[in-house]
Amino acid sequence: MSVESTADQQAKLTAEQHRQKMQRRKQVQDQRLAGMTQEQGLVIVHTGNGKGKTTAGLGMVLRSLGHGYRVAIVQFIKGAWEPAEKAAFSPWSVGTADQPPQLEFHALGEGFTWETQDRDR
Repeated sequence: MSVESTADQQAKLTAEQHRQKMQRRKQVQDQRLAGMTQEQGLVIVHTGNGKGKTTAGLGMVLRSLGHGYRVAIVQFIKGAWEPAEKAAFSPWSVGTADQPPQLEFHALGEGFTWETQDRDR
């Protein structure tokens, strides 16, 4: 027979309570997921001053592609050039006869605003 301290007994009780709580939470989540029948897309927009927007977005894209999801990138750039990111993602941009491409990449932009004198643009 072993002698357990009160602290050991309390730790086991707390661990058991936690396990039961997580089981109840899992049941609730499983019920919610079972009731979901509609798949829908997700739009995420990264904005703001400073750096990190492209890095954050491309990281999410890589994770999504890795999970087999279809992804579209719409990148607003400050010049009328093809971004290197588009070339880097080109392997995912090719579909087959029976499967569409996993990635669509759209780079938009006509250059810096001060490079045009046309106010309507």
